Amino acid sequence: MRDGAVQVFNALFVANDNGTATFSGALLAPGEDQDIVAATVDGKEVELAAPIKLKADTLFTVGALGEIIVELDPKEVGGNVDLVLTAASGEKLKVSAIVVARTDRYKDVAETAPGAPATPELGDATKSPAPQEAEATEAAH
Repeated sequence: MRDGAVQVFNALFVANDNGTATFSGALLAPGEDQDIVAATVDGKEVELAAPIKLKADTLFTVGALGEIIVELDPKEVGGNVDLVLTAASGEKLKVSAIVVARTDRYKDVAETAPGAPATPELGDATKSPAPQEAEATEAAH
């Protein structure tokens, strides 16, 4: 989705061997800072340990630090799941994300969140303290 208070690019979930999947993609808040305060996947709430803070006009890469990890039925690999992100303003962004099998291509996507148990509880997710950021103008071109 490329309009609204928050935009998402290259959204997908990478299946993990422990019955979970990690969200991988990039988020952008054009114009002003935004905080993602809630998320759901296929209607199930994902508990965020902390808001995902987006700086205005700065592309935020999600996945390498395990910011959003959800329980996943292995049968969903190859299909799509609906991710809904809610900003502090109340605006919601819905995107359909494909679920892919873990391969070497996705080796940099976290399988667990830092400090999380090997098998997260349903809807468990955490926010890492050190986000990966890049200027939106550089990453978008």
